Amino acid sequence: MSARRSGAGTGFGIAGVGCVLLVGFLSLSAVLVCSGFGGAIWARMPRIVEVSPPRPVAGTDPAPEPEARPISPRPRRPRPTGPKPKPPPEPEDPMIVEVESDTLIVAEVSLAGDASEVFAVTPDGTAYPLPAALPRGTYDLQVSFAGRAPFVAGSIAILDGTAKAVTCRESLGICKVR
Repeated sequence: MSARRSGAGTGFGIAGVGCVLLVGFLSLSAVLVCSGFGGAIWARMPRIVEVSPPRPVAGTDPAPEPEARPISPRPRRPRPTGPKPKPPPEPEDPMIVEVESDTLIVAEVSLAGDASEVFAVTPDGTAYPLPAALPRGTYDLQVSFAGRAPFVAGSIAILDGTAKAVTCRESLGICKVR
């Protein structure tokens, strides 16, 4: 008894399958071309025609060839020739509040503590003895305690008409503003 495996020797193999596919493709191509379908595709293809340059006419000078200029990727903008435009005005700062010059802002400044003398001194040297009504501005507080030379013990800023209280302490050597 001979043992026979199923499927052994009945196939074409890989080479046989490739040959069958190639023959089928060639047959289909031949049918399409013969039936006119392939010709319709070729008819739609654009034809490439070579054109020879024109011959010069006798008795005339040939026209000069135009200069070759590189093609720029985008057109150039014309540059302005007039004066430069002025920049727009800067916006005003909303935090700055202008006060009319004829309006005088004055704040009452009271004095407390154990200092013998306290003066509010402006940057130009004008001194106001405290307690006093001070106009708007920034002041150094010059203080003298009993038996000591005067010195600057702080500062005060008058921005609006709000009353201020200055308290000076000899033990600390400073003046606080509230």
